[in-house]
Amino acid sequence: MESFNLTCFATRQTIAPGDRCVIIPILGRSDDPPRSVLANGQRSFVYGLTTGAMGAGAFWSPFGGPLQAVYDDYGCVKLLQSRTNQTWLTILFEDLLKYAAVTESDDTHDAVDFATAVSIDREEIYRPSTSTEAEFYRELRSWWSYVWARSSRLFVCLSSHSLPRPLTFAVLHAEAMAEILALVQRTGTPQEPMDPKGFFERALCSAEARVEDEKPAKDKERAGDEEDERESFQRVLLRHGLRLRLDGLASSLEKMQGGAPRFYRQAVSGWRNPLITDRRQLFELFEPYLELGYLLRGLELLNLQFSPMVVARKDRANEAGLAYAEFVHTVSEKVRRLR
Repeated sequence: MESFNLTCFATRQTIAPGDRCVIIPILGRSDDPPRSVLANGQRSFVYGLTTGAMGAGAFWSPFGGPLQAVYDDYGCVKLLQSRTNQTWLTILFEDLLKYAAVTESDDTHDAVDFATAVSIDREEIYRPSTSTEAEFYRELRSWWSYVWARSSRLFVCLSSHSLPRPLTFAVLHAEAMAEILALVQRTGTPQEPMDPKGFFERALCSAEARVEDEKPAKDKERAGDEEDERESFQRVLLRHGLRLRLDGLASSLEKMQGGAPRFYRQAVSGWRNPLITDRRQLFELFEPYLELGYLLRGLELLNLQFSPMVVARKDRANEAGLAYAEFVHTVSEKVRRLR
């Protein structure tokens, strides 16, 4: 088979072997409920293209968070070993165990059955039988290899009342991801910073203030008593889950498929994280989710939508990408002068 590349969905630049990239699981965002259609005298139930053509998730919405990888040619990728990847892989696999449909075999393809293929239950994702972190990550990557190799035949059914929806992956350059995150940070002000730590600190202070306001009167009478810091942080998490519904980022954060509450519950349940005792640990706990929220917000600022990965011809010099960049620049200048 001849070597081939991928295309960055955000910039249309060629992703060549050795390029660092980011992979996001995406789910077809179709009409719900399905529509009844008559064709050739037969009735069938099908989804439309989208529920509403607005925002980064107009046609495809995130079904997990950004995975860091390196493109390895022939459509293959190598996942990097990182805390962020481990977080999002475990969330993805838990969702697949819960929602993945079984794709039956045909004349050219075997059946796709994630739960049977990996032979794990939900508890094992967070309580691995392996003894070291490196061994656990190798196990995660083996499950990932199964999913990635079948990315054109994955389907997810979110409820018993809906039809299965296609699940695939969007791919963009790591450099594009970094620029999108930087774009969002530049929208902040000294009073309301949009750097992740500054934004998170404002969200935490707001959540703590709400907890204080909700304390029973008898608790407030004992306000002078020392309170264990760990208990304080756990109360914040327990009461509010740090949904981070602040500023213009809130609508973007909420577009993820239930990711925030699920991520929060998994974290505080102790499956992967110790008890939170300071703000640094709390920030590290939620940092991957913040990154996804920033990506969604940045795509909306650029009027970009998630789209499935597209194969590109071998193009080490990125000639197609350069031609596309020049095309967009030329058209943009002409449109600007006409207004």
